[in-house]
Amino acid sequence: MKLITDIDIEKIFKMLMAAGENPFALILKKMEQEQPALVEYLFEADEEDLNDDERDLLVNAGIIAWNIIRETLGEAPVKSDDFIDLRLERNMDLFEKEQETDDGSDEHFDNLFSADNDQPMLMRFLLDIFMERPEGYQGEIRDEMVPILMLHVKTVVDCLVREATEAAEHFDVRQIVVAGGVAANATLRREMIAAAHRAGLTAYFPPMALCTDNAAMVAAAGYYEMARSGPDDLSMEVDSALRLPS
Repeated sequence: MKLITDIDIEKIFKMLMAAGENPFALILKKMEQEQPALVEYLFEADEEDLNDDERDLLVNAGIIAWNIIRETLGEAPVKSDDFIDLRLERNMDLFEKEQETDDGSDEHFDNLFSADNDQPMLMRFLLDIFMERPEGYQGEIRDEMVPILMLHVKTVVDCLVREATEAAEHFDVRQIVVAGGVAANATLRREMIAAAHRAGLTAYFPPMALCTDNAAMVAAAGYYEMARSGPDDLSMEVDSALRLPS
């Protein structure tokens, strides 16, 4: 797996900040389409304990992390609630174990969130966001909640960069199936097959011709229907089960 560098982070973050008045809203929509369970997790984690400013900072940090990972490593397979719960459980165990030896130093805090991660430079960048806050930030972030915020954003990063073989081992399965449009990614196929082989698992992929993206299929069907019948007016009703004439 490619290591995300400080240069990668700076380049992508500058592009994000130059994307308009509210770039986070646009990136959030894309993340909701590709990783709906992770977005839901960002909005609901520790729902009773975080104040509004802490929630906003967590969501924005999660969006930034997802965007940097996507732009650098490519689109990740969709993560399920079970996979997120697995990563959260492991991070909570790590967090509780490290808290027992906490000496209060910045180095200990940095190691807590970057040492057990495949992308340490990205984690240090995200840690700086929580510790130093963006320039001009006026929100109320309680110091005691910063480790909790980092715990959740680390869980999001781990979900996006850790191998699916960990989940297979946890749930005691021997086969991994990758489907959908993302299964057409040649790099994903190569890396997943290699990772599965190392773990003694078998990875299955559909033939390339069947790795179709839903949006592409709908667009293609719409193109041929418009060529055949012309455009519809605004009185057309929505029908998710509409049959197209052959």
